[in-house]
Amino acid sequence: MAAMDAQSKASLETSYQVALARVDAFHEGFMVGLEAAGVVIPPIDESVELDADSLTLLDQFQAGIEARFEATQKFLGDSDCIHSARSPHVRCAINPMGPCEGCPDFKPHQ
Repeated sequence: MAAMDAQSKASLETSYQVALARVDAFHEGFMVGLEAAGVVIPPIDESVELDADSLTLLDQFQAGIEARFEATQKFLGDSDCIHSARSPHVRCAINPMGPCEGCPDFKPHQ
C-alpha cells in the first residue's frame, strides 16, 4: 500500500470525524425519539458482562459502520455535497468532471 501524503491523511481524518459526528447525531436523535415514545432505557451497568450473542451483535454493528465508512472513501468528489453522486464513476450531474473544490454549486447536507 502506498504511503499517504499529509493532505490525504488530514482529509481522511476529517472524513472520519464527520462520519463519527453523524453516527453520534443519529444515536442522539434515536435516543430522543425513544424517550418521546415513552421507552425507558435503563442505565448501563458497567459491572455487567455482555454475553457472546450481544458481543457478536456489537461486533457486527461496528463492522458495518466501518465498512460504510470505507465505502464512502471510494467516492469521487465531495460526498458532503447534496449533489454528490456518491459513486466511484462520476462526481455529480452538475459538475461531473470536477473539481469539487471551489464549485459554485456546492451545497452541504443539512
